[in-house]
Amino acid sequence: MNHPQVLSQYLGKAALFFHQGHLHFTYIDQVMQDKLCLTDTKGNTFTLSPSRIILLAQSGSISNIQLLQDFKQNALDKSKAFTKLDLAGEAFPELCQRLNLTQDSARFGLFVHLKNNPLWYYQKHDKLFTRSEEETQAYLLAQNQADQRRAFLSTIDSYLKNLNSALPAELKPEDSSLLLTQLQQMQQGLRIDDLEKLASRRNPYPSLSEYVVRIRKSLGDEADDPALMESGLPISFIDLPSKLNLKEAELPLADHTAFCIDDEDTLDYDDAISIQSSPSGFRIGIHVSNLAQCLSADHPLFTQSLQRISSLYLPSLNVPMLPIEYSQGRFSLRSGEQKQVLSLYLDFSTNLELKNTFLKAQVITISQNFSYNDIDKDRTNPELQMLFRIAAALKDQRDPAMDKERFYYSIKASSSRISMRKVDSQSPARMVIEELMIQYNRCIAQYASSLKLPLLYRNINQFLDDFQEVRNSSAYLSTTPGYHPGIGAEAYLHATSPIRRVVDMINQMQVYNSLYDQPIPFSEDNLKRMIPHIEKRILLIRETVIRSERYWFLKYIEQELLNKPLQAQLRGYVNGRLKALILPWGKQVLLDTNAKPDDEYFHLVVYKIDWSKQILLADIIG
Repeated sequence: MNHPQVLSQYLGKAALFFHQGHLHFTYIDQVMQDKLCLTDTKGNTFTLSPSRIILLAQSGSISNIQLLQDFKQNALDKSKAFTKLDLAGEAFPELCQRLNLTQDSARFGLFVHLKNNPLWYYQKHDKLFTRSEEETQAYLLAQNQADQRRAFLSTIDSYLKNLNSALPAELKPEDSSLLLTQLQQMQQGLRIDDLEKLASRRNPYPSLSEYVVRIRKSLGDEADDPALMESGLPISFIDLPSKLNLKEAELPLADHTAFCIDDEDTLDYDDAISIQSSPSGFRIGIHVSNLAQCLSADHPLFTQSLQRISSLYLPSLNVPMLPIEYSQGRFSLRSGEQKQVLSLYLDFSTNLELKNTFLKAQVITISQNFSYNDIDKDRTNPELQMLFRIAAALKDQRDPAMDKERFYYSIKASSSRISMRKVDSQSPARMVIEELMIQYNRCIAQYASSLKLPLLYRNINQFLDDFQEVRNSSAYLSTTPGYHPGIGAEAYLHATSPIRRVVDMINQMQVYNSLYDQPIPFSEDNLKRMIPHIEKRILLIRETVIRSERYWFLKYIEQELLNKPLQAQLRGYVNGRLKALILPWGKQVLLDTNAKPDDEYFHLVVYKIDWSKQILLADIIG
């Protein structure tokens, strides 16, 4: 009870309490309402609650600083007389009773002995214990880590202090890498209290998020895309060694060439196609860049890939999963070069019936890198015509996927302007690539499931209404194969883009090692532990892409379409604002308007963009 009449019995008693991490010897010389006034050996005074007192003398015999100093010295002398005690869960009063300590100076001395020897003792739930050898080693490790953390934070504090000076401080690579990683983690929602506290103290910006972006840019981790900079996704490769050892197997050279088909601005080609004809039919080769024969589970490139999960393709830039010298160089299937590939061969009869498939690791010469437009324009090429027919046959042989929009618009942003490119998702060239890659993925899934080889399968949860119509579906990763309704396959996975997606890389590593009777890098338990991290990062990447495209579409409107009539489709309301698709681009925006549209389709004029909220200020005109 903290009644003053009860607290008055504390007067003149020695007391121990902690202040700013230090143990203070004091005596109680005054009571003020429900507080105690204490004085230490240097004459400093403290007013605090009785609950702050750690140890209180049993008798009250101290009335001045000199008596307190004598008492403290006596307690310290007695603390030095104690040897290591064997404690197994005693409370402090019980220990004093066992040691027959009746004098206050002896009790205080014991307390100092216990606190001065954390290597020997620890306290848990008000019980005292002696550390075992293992616990002592763990304590030393924790202390060492704490010391390293304090040194790191001190270094970062100096760096931030001089960040905007004419001669900013430089960080060691390991400190720069750790700081960058933890800033990214903070942006992704992870609490790192000590670093956040330090950054908040040095922050010159209106918000801490702005300061974090500024620090990242100072470390060379920057891009001109606000959504990317705010996402916490990594951009640069500052924590990767400049030189990496890559093993390379001796593989046979194919007696034919292959060619790539991809977007016009593609630089990281990870798949190629070959076609061979014979009197009995046709052999189609699908050749995927073989990273598996170079990588192991502990290789820095795999570690980096597992952190990033996939390449990121945004309107203003591409952020590769692997450094450019590998994604666009070593592993890219570039024209005129011989490349290591994991090939799937499909043997078709003359009437395009699939007769046989087999996998083979080999080296193949890449004859050409084509764009989709190149292939679509070359309608008279007999080999391409055969590819179109084979792709159509493969599509007919599987369950049809749900209808999807044929055309979509791709946003491209450069330093000078932003443009919108219309893409035909069902052009002949795109259909060829889509069907052949689906076939590759299906065959890899069948191969793995037949051998019970642990891989990361892509399964689908599908939700039907009362009329058995698909109302919603969601994809998820699993080590157990499941039916994929969109593809029409009993098992399905991704394995055709190991340069761009870590899931494909993992699956290729498993298959390649199994194919050549080598130990597989990952057990099923390994893969299961990876799945939550992979799926969480995939969601963050997806959200970042959406936010980036919205930002650059608003920039496109600001650049090209202010004060011009636009058509839109009403999609609902969010916090009192209209949610609409701007046509024909099909990009979703929020509108702050002067009225509500009368119909689902309406026209508007955008006169301003509120960048703080990323909404369009517009007038509805019909």
